[in-house]
Amino acid sequence: MKTDEELRRAFHDLTDHDLPPGFTDLVVAGLPDRRRSTRWRAWTGAGVVAVLGIVVLVSLGPMRSGGDPEISAPPTAVVSPAASVPAAAEGVTLVVESTPGGAITGNRENVPIFELREGRAIYRDFEFGRSVSETKVAFLTDAQVRELVAFATGPGGMTEALTEYERGSFGPSGHTIITLESPELTKTVDYWLAPGNLVRDTDPALGGLPDLMDLLGRFSTAVEQGMASGGMALTDVELAEAIAFGDERFADLLSSTAYETDRVVPALGAGEALVYISVDPDGAAWPEIDACDIGGAEGPATGVVWLVDLAEQTILAVSPRWGTVDCLSGA
Repeated sequence: MKTDEELRRAFHDLTDHDLPPGFTDLVVAGLPDRRRSTRWRAWTGAGVVAVLGIVVLVSLGPMRSGGDPEISAPPTAVVSPAASVPAAAEGVTLVVESTPGGAITGNRENVPIFELREGRAIYRDFEFGRSVSETKVAFLTDAQVRELVAFATGPGGMTEALTEYERGSFGPSGHTIITLESPELTKTVDYWLAPGNLVRDTDPALGGLPDLMDLLGRFSTAVEQGMASGGMALTDVELAEAIAFGDERFADLLSSTAYETDRVVPALGAGEALVYISVDPDGAAWPEIDACDIGGAEGPATGVVWLVDLAEQTILAVSPRWGTVDCLSGA
């Protein structure tokens, strides 16, 4: 039979930790019978060894798996961090401006055609020789922002482009200014004609700039093809946000923590929209509301989604969000 001191040394050799004082007595005290017969002492010794074995296995478990057992264990719920802005979107700005009939600096104001900031794209489509359309809004995920930057900086794109392309004309015809700020590249390109001219320009020195301008100048088509979500008129997006953020039940939540709009997209019903926000759960003051049961969702919610009626300017339904899980859309 192992003595107490031998058991303590064995435990220390295996775990580099010491048993707490009185550990053996605690084990013995927890057993159903404390009679000190020879058989009982042997069984007690075996019991202590078994307990030590369990302690050793628990201690060594995280060492084998490479970390804290709480980190290594599979999650019990679908919960994601409340990062309000995707990491890639956070450092990316892509802007296309047109300066009608004049230089970049002057009395004429630049007209933005496409503005991507923090994953939110505000854009106006144009056609050659025609004015731009109404202003629309779309939202890009982290992956979609990366794809767009890769397209803009790819072979023959912004990376290899000149900072200025002079183009003569018989009269004032404006400039097209493309500005990219990203971890991969920060650069401004000035093309001395309007965007429609750039799309049709076949000069090899332009590389892939005509394709980039064609994509950003007809971004509604890109949204339809799944390169972003939303595509609603800017006025409707602003109205949908105003309706959602005017929900008095969530006034304390919106004033108690940081939040960001993830996206505003058309709902299935005509004239309806879904407004998604992410919130910082730390210190968030959540209201008590009736919401559908979300199986497996535990811990503080990380966002809210509202279903709003734009015509009636009313809230039709609302749900907390846990990462990407909610009652209204499930995504």
